Amino acid sequence: MSVIQTIRDKYATLMIVVVCVSLVAFLLMDALVGPKSFFHQNTEVGIVNGKGLDYRDFTNEVQNAENMYRVQNPGVTVTDDIRHQLRESVWTKFLQDQLLGAEYKELGIGFSSQELTDLTMTMDADPQIKSIQAFQNPQTGQFDPNRVAAFMQQLRSANQNDPQVQQQLAQWMQLQEYIESSNMARKFSSLITQALFIPSWLAKEKEAEKNSYATLNYVSVAYSTVPDSSVKLTDKELQNYLDAHAAMYQQQASRSIEYVSFDAIPSSKDSAGVMKSINSLKSQMDTLSVEDVPGFVSRNSESKFYDGYIPGSMIQSSEKDSLLSLPVGKIMGPYFDQGVVAYAEMLGKKSMPDTADVQQLLISTQLYPDSVAKKRIDSIQTAVKEGASFADMVEKFSDANKENAGKMTLTPGNPNVPQEFNDFVFNHNTGDMGTVQTQYGYHLIKIIDQKNFENAYKIAYLTQSLDPSQETDNATFSAASQFAGNNRTRAAFEKSSNGQNGISRKTADNILPTAYDIQGIGPARDLIQWAFKAKVGDVSDVFSLGNNYVVAVLTGTKNKGTANLSDVRPQIEALVRRQKKGDEIAAKMQGNSLDAIAKNVSDSVSQAQHINFQTPFIPDAGYEPKVVGAAFNPALKEGKLSSPIYGNNGVYVIKVDSVTVEAPANVNAAQDIKQQEMMLQQQVGSQLLEVLKKNAEIEDRRLKFF
Repeated sequence: MSVIQTIRDKYATLMIVVVCVSLVAFLLMDALVGPKSFFHQNTEVGIVNGKGLDYRDFTNEVQNAENMYRVQNPGVTVTDDIRHQLRESVWTKFLQDQLLGAEYKELGIGFSSQELTDLTMTMDADPQIKSIQAFQNPQTGQFDPNRVAAFMQQLRSANQNDPQVQQQLAQWMQLQEYIESSNMARKFSSLITQALFIPSWLAKEKEAEKNSYATLNYVSVAYSTVPDSSVKLTDKELQNYLDAHAAMYQQQASRSIEYVSFDAIPSSKDSAGVMKSINSLKSQMDTLSVEDVPGFVSRNSESKFYDGYIPGSMIQSSEKDSLLSLPVGKIMGPYFDQGVVAYAEMLGKKSMPDTADVQQLLISTQLYPDSVAKKRIDSIQTAVKEGASFADMVEKFSDANKENAGKMTLTPGNPNVPQEFNDFVFNHNTGDMGTVQTQYGYHLIKIIDQKNFENAYKIAYLTQSLDPSQETDNATFSAASQFAGNNRTRAAFEKSSNGQNGISRKTADNILPTAYDIQGIGPARDLIQWAFKAKVGDVSDVFSLGNNYVVAVLTGTKNKGTANLSDVRPQIEALVRRQKKGDEIAAKMQGNSLDAIAKNVSDSVSQAQHINFQTPFIPDAGYEPKVVGAAFNPALKEGKLSSPIYGNNGVYVIKVDSVTVEAPANVNAAQDIKQQEMMLQQQVGSQLLEVLKKNAEIEDRRLKFF
C-alpha cells in the first residue's frame, strides 16, 4: 500500500498529463486522418467536379487493369512503360465516369443484360472481348464465341471458393463493366452526332465556294519594307496585346531542365569478359553432336531456341548469307548482331513449303477430361478414314474454327500456332492426316495443300548480351555522383558542363507533369517528379535511368493558365511589331484609285486571276486568307476599293474585277452532303470528352504519387 501511495503522491500530475495527451492525440488523429481531414484530402489522386479519387482506389483499378492486360497478352511482361499507359487509361476512365455519368443520368441512357450478352457471346462481341487470346481460335487467331460460352460454363461449374476461380470471376466482371462503360459512351456520342446534319442550302453554299473564282487588282506593301529598328515596342504594349488575346496563350504547367548524362558503356575489359565467357561455351559446343546442341543452347544462350525449321526468306540476320551457306554441323562466329555476341550452328536443312492449307478439328481438354477428349478424337479419326466428311465432323464435334469447316492457312514459325501443330503440318506431305496433342487439346489435322517450297533451316544460336559490367557501372555512377556533389548551383553546373572536360549538357523544355519520358533520355518519371518539386536553379542528385546516370538543373517553370509575357515575348513582339508596321504602311495607302495608292507607296498595281476561296493563295504573294476572303465578301462590290487589309506578308488594298461561279463537274449532291455529315460527326464525336473537360473543375494530383 505504501508503494501505491508513493506513486500517487509523486506521479499523480504526470499521469494526468499522460491521459490528457492521449485524449488530445486521439482527437487529433481523427481530425488529421479522418475522412474529412486535411491529410485525407492529400490521398486523393484527383478531383472532378468535387468528386475525389482516392489513392488506394486508383491503385486497385490500375492493378485490375494490369491483371486484364495479362489475360489479353499472356506471357507479356508488364513493363514500367505499359504500367504508365494503364495508369493513363484508369485516369481517363475516371474522367469519363464522372463527366459522362451525369450526362447519362440526365438523358436516361441505360444498358440492358441482353446487350451485355450480345456484346460478349456472339459474333458481334465488343472488340475488347475479341482481343482476348483465350477466346480466339488458336490456329486462325479469329474470335470464337463458343470459347466464351465454354469459359462461362467452366466458371459456373468450378469451385467458387477457389482463389483462382474468384480471380477469374473478378476479371470477368471487370471486363463486363468496361464493356458497359464503353458502350454507354458510344450511345451518348451517337445521340449527339446523329443529331448533326448538313442542310441542303449550306451544302450548296459550300459547293459554290468551292467553284467560285475571283479576279482582282491590288497594291501591296510588304511589312519587311519597314525596318525592325524603326519600330519601338514597350512592355505595356506587349502586355496589352497578351491580355487582349489571352485565350490564344493558354498553357499547361511545365518545367524545363538542363542535364548531363553519364552513359554506362561496356569497356574493352567488359567486352573481353563477354568474349571469354561465350568462347568457353563455344568450346563445349564444339564437342557436342547435332542432337545434343538444342539442349545445350536452351540452357546457356540468352536467345530462345526454336526447335523447328524456318524458310530462308523468313530468316533475319546481319550475317544471313553466311549463315545459310553453313554446312550441317558447322559453327559460325563470333559475330555481332543487334547488341549481342553470337555463334550459330547449322543443325539441319530441308525443302519446306512457306504456306500450307489445312483442315483441323479440335477436342478441347479445357472442356473435357484428357481421357474423354482422346477417345473422342480417335473415334472421329476412324470415322473420317472410313469415309465420313471431315467438314461434317467439324460442324458436329469441333470446339474451334467451325465457321470455315476447320480450314486455315499456316506459315512456318508462327508464334500463335503450337509447335506440335506446326511440326505436323510442315513435316508431313499433302494428303496426310493425323492426331496431335497441344496445350489446347487434341487436334485432328488434314493437310490439303502445300505451296512454294524453298530451302528451310534449323539453326541454334548461342548468344550473350554485351552489357557493362558491375565495375563499369559503379565507375559511371561514381563519376555522376562526383559531378552532382561538386556542382550544387546552376552556375557551377553550367561551367562544368560546357564541353571542355568532355561533359556537355543538353536541354529538355516544356516537360508536362503527366509525361513519362524525356526526349534524349527516355523513361524518366522520377526525374520529372523532382523537376516539379524543385526550384529554379536547384541541382538534382543522380538519377539511374536505364544504363545512364543523369544529373539535372531546373532552368524554368511555367504555371497552368495564361502564359507570362517573358515566356511568349518573341511571338508577341513579332505580332505587335507587324501591327505597328501595318499601321505605318496603311497610313500611306490613301487615294481614290489603285494607281493613286501605288504612286503614294512607290509601287505598281498587280493582278491576281482565278483566285479560289477554299485555296486562299495569291500568286507571288503567298498564303493570304484575309485578302482572299475580302475578295469574296459581298459587301465589297465589284470596282470598289477595299480598306487596307493587314495580311500575312504585308498590307493590301484590293479592287475586285469579277467573281464567277463555274459549273461543277459530275457532282452527286446527296453523296457530297453525306460525306460532309460524316466528317462533321467524326469531328464532334472526337471532341465530346474534351468539351466536357473544359467546362469541368478538374484537379489532377497524380504527380504527387507517381
